[in-house]
Amino acid sequence: MFMVVVGGLLAQQLLSPRAPSFLLLWVALQKFGAFALVTAGVARDLFTGLTLLVALFDLATAGLCWLLWRRSPRPTESPVAANAGTAGHETR
Repeated sequence: MFMVVVGGLLAQQLLSPRAPSFLLLWVALQKFGAFALVTAGVARDLFTGLTLLVALFDLATAGLCWLLWRRSPRPTESPVAANAGTAGHETR
C-alpha cells in the first residue's frame, strides 16, 4: 500500500504544474530505500533473485526522480527571507 500511495503522489506531482519540486526528492529517496532494502533481502535469501527486477525498477525510478528534481526550477528567494525584510514595518 505504501508503494501505491507514493506512486500516486508522484503521478499527481508530475501532472500538476504548481506542485512543489521537493516531492520529487522525497519520492527518489523512498525509491532508493526500497531498492536498497529489497537488494539486502535478496542477499539474505529472504526474496528470490527475480525480485531484483522490482528493485532495479525502483532504482531507475529513483534516478529519474532525482534528475527531475535537479532540473526543476527553484524559487529565487525563500518565503521566510522575503517576510523577514518586512517584519516590524507597519503598512498604512
